[in-house]
Amino acid sequence: MFILLPNQENGLPQLLKKLFHVGPTPDGCGDKRYLDMFLSSMYYYTQEVNLYLPRFKIGEDDPSINLVDYMRKLGVSKIFNHSVADFSGLTDMRNLFVSSVFHRAVLEVDEEGAQAAAATGMSIMPMCLPPPPVDFKVTHPFVIAIADNEGTPLFLGHVSEPK
Repeated sequence: MFILLPNQENGLPQLLKKLFHVGPTPDGCGDKRYLDMFLSSMYYYTQEVNLYLPRFKIGEDDPSINLVDYMRKLGVSKIFNHSVADFSGLTDMRNLFVSSVFHRAVLEVDEEGAQAAAATGMSIMPMCLPPPPVDFKVTHPFVIAIADNEGTPLFLGHVSEPK
């Protein structure tokens, strides 16, 4: 889980715009979307933190999204056509087709979730002490992202009114 906290309290709109712009990578070896750089572990080091994160719930009141048009644009179309769809490998029933596909995501973080997400790690540096934990207080609007190990975003949202 990634928390992207703007420097300024009212900086969320600017951060959201910047995430989808393309810029130079820190190593100077090309250009990437800023979102991809934020989610890529190759640009991070490990630091122990004391995380202060408010409880929040995203998506609870959002409507479901109909994915049929998106799936057709991606080339998935036969399953929606009753005369062509073939689900014989899944069931013995005949004349089946998909009439609709909906998606809705809800993310809730509370004390238990924050505890689990607040796992700390540490890099071993020979001959020196690790730096002390840094306080990371999320007190104003922020972006939250969940990504897989390759940095592919699985969930992306923002909290406008943290409480």
